[in-house]
Amino acid sequence: MAANWTLLEYFRNMHAGLATVFAPEDLYIATRMGALNQLNCGTTTLADWCHNNPTPQHNDAAIEGLKASGIRAAYFHGTPKPDPQPGQKPFWEVPHPRRELERLLAAHAGDPLLSIQAAVLGPHYCTLEVALHDFRMARELGLIASLHRGGGPARCPDGWERLEAEGLLGPNINIVHGHALSDAQLERFCALGMSFSAAAESEMSQGHGHPLTGRLRRFGRAPSLGVDRRA
Repeated sequence: MAANWTLLEYFRNMHAGLATVFAPEDLYIATRMGALNQLNCGTTTLADWCHNNPTPQHNDAAIEGLKASGIRAAYFHGTPKPDPQPGQKPFWEVPHPRRELERLLAAHAGDPLLSIQAAVLGPHYCTLEVALHDFRMARELGLIASLHRGGGPARCPDGWERLEAEGLLGPNINIVHGHALSDAQLERFCALGMSFSAAAESEMSQGHGHPLTGRLRRFGRAPSLGVDRRA
């Protein structure tokens, strides 16, 4: 239903619209059906970048949907992105909820088909203070931190330089999209062991630009492939 939306339309219609009325049961159905469809298409392992999860019950429902499908999955715990309400901090000023991540890690430790990871905002979509908190948290918890990079101007233009200066970039950092990164940044990030994910169809339909695949191949790397959204 979102195949012809631009990125800004997606933010308005999905994050600030439909997502705000999803109950846990809705997320369970969407996640289970999405995972079953992936299995039907031959995909046996996926990363679920879930950020329509305003309550612990939403997280539990999404994870139960993955488990009910039988697929092997990494559940990337994200955070919702509604329009700021009067008196509330906007989402880009709110650190990732460590306590909820720790609860999920404890609840699903040792599961052979499921791992818990972190889908953080990253310096393109949050303040420097939040980015530093989230990257440190992921490293301390031993998690992959996946983040989106692209779509409009960055909220923290020098964020990557600051994060690198703090020694927070490495193999546990995954960048989704990444079109605005310079070749010098890409080469350095590849040398640091960071990974990349391309969602070619949504990137080109939403106006991100051409996928990173060719640029990464020049540095001896290749991205994982994704669809970016289930809407």
